[in-house]
Amino acid sequence: MVAAAGGKPSQAVHVSITVTAQALSTIGLLIATCPEIALTDVAESVLRGYEMAANPIRLDALTGDPTVVIRASGINEPTALTLQVRLEASAPTTETSVALDHDFGDLTLTAEAPVANLQLPLSGFHTSS
Repeated sequence: MVAAAGGKPSQAVHVSITVTAQALSTIGLLIATCPEIALTDVAESVLRGYEMAANPIRLDALTGDPTVVIRASGINEPTALTLQVRLEASAPTTETSVALDHDFGDLTLTAEAPVANLQLPLSGFHTSS
């Protein structure tokens, strides 16, 4: 979920969100991606949800916490965002599911620093059935 933390940026600004992780210490995995969000569609202070294309993974194979990468394109002035991420997982053989909701709060992207790398703590997963 994304919201503008300041005024709306120009219509040329887009952000992408990617969630990656390491598996078995050496293998890079793409967990989920949302390739392009036009920030003109993001209302100030109102979180809006975006579906991410996800790849099935085994959580027990992950080595460390996943990384959320937010990348802006077309940015020419500081752009403030509020970011929350929700990952859901389920076992194919049971009706048990786990979810991770994490609020990253506010972050600012600039033309000089258009990328933010944030850790997504796996310890936040909780079970529901």
